[in-house]
Amino acid sequence: MATVVNNPPAGSNNGFGFLLGVLVLLVVIALFFIYGLPRIIPQYFGGVQVNVPKSVDVHVSK
Repeated sequence: MATVVNNPPAGSNNGFGFLLGVLVLLVVIALFFIYGLPRIIPQYFGGVQVNVPKSVDVHVSK
C-alpha cells in the first residue's frame, strides 16, 4: 500500500504565523513596559527619595 503525502501547494500561506508573531511581539512589548521600564528608569534619574520622620505624634488634645 502506498503512502500519499498531501503537501499544500506553494503560496497557500494563510498568514497564521504572521499573526502569531505579531501577538507574541505585542505581549513582549507589554511585559517590557510593565516590568522592565520601571526597573531601568530609576537608575538614570537617581530613584525616588521619600523622607519619613522617625516618629509621628498622633495625640490630639482639645
